Amino acid sequence: MKASELLKKTKEEHAKKVSLYVCNCLGLVCFDLDISGSVTHLRVQNHIKDLLGKHVTLDQWIWQQIGTSPTKMEEYRQKMYVTRQAWLDDMIQYFEAQGD
Repeated sequence: MKASELLKKTKEEHAKKVSLYVCNCLGLVCFDLDISGSVTHLRVQNHIKDLLGKHVTLDQWIWQQIGTSPTKMEEYRQKMYVTRQAWLDDMIQYFEAQGD
C-alpha cells in the first residue's frame, strides 16, 4: 500500500472523530488493515515525527509556534480538527508527489 493511500484512509478515520489525534487514527487503520509495523506504516509515522520535531502532538507544535495555549476549548477543538484534516491533505500531497 502506498503511503498516500494509507493517509487517505487515516483521514477518513479521523473524520469519524474516533480520536482527535492523527497518529491514533493511523494506528487504528494499520491495525484494521493488518499492516501495523509495515514499511509503509513506519514511513508515514517517521514522516510525522520529522514534521513535529521534538513535539509529541500537532497541538504542542502549534502552541510553541504561536507562544500560547488555547483559552476556549470547544472552539479550539473544532479549529484543531480542521487543522488536522488540512495537515493530512498536505501529507497526502507530499507522498503523491513522490509517487508513493
